[in-house]
Amino acid sequence: DVILVGPKGGVSPISSWGDVTFPAGKRLSVVGLMSARGQQANIGKVTFSPVTGANILENSVFLENLFIDASFAGSQGVNFAGTAPARLRIINCTIYNLSAVSGDAIVVNNSGAGSSCYIDGTVIQSAGTAGVAINHVQGYTIIKNRTEVSDYQYQLQVAAGTVEILQSTFEGTLANEV
Repeated sequence: DVILVGPKGGVSPISSWGDVTFPAGKRLSVVGLMSARGQQANIGKVTFSPVTGANILENSVFLENLFIDASFAGSQGVNFAGTAPARLRIINCTIYNLSAVSGDAIVVNNSGAGSSCYIDGTVIQSAGTAGVAINHVQGYTIIKNRTEVSDYQYQLQVAAGTVEILQSTFEGTLANEV
């Protein structure tokens, strides 16, 4: 299934679609109709926690051309955690922390064999200097195609698993950048 999300009135950096939890066993794409930065459809925090019983093709979520509000103190903007094979693709999105104090922008913590997170052409930015932009706990993540990560306390934190970075920019203002 594909859900197309368009702007409701003027688009400003506030959540207009609310928080989103994706069910397991669904192959689903959520696509904003405008791809230009500042005009993307706004949604709140995203949770995707697939469980066993479905294969990786069924457990696939694609987020494209969306502005994701990561302003949740102690929480995540995008939380990809589960125990089943799954795929999360974040394409041409903006993930932005609107507050000075927040949790992580993206957490990848899926233990399912073959699970992967693709971050492609996405801007991950904070208004403050708290939290982790990409917190890779386990699994596989690839960051590519001019993804820009900046202004968090840590731009990338890797506990286990594999992270590949291709043609992307990580910029920090503190000594502890990665």
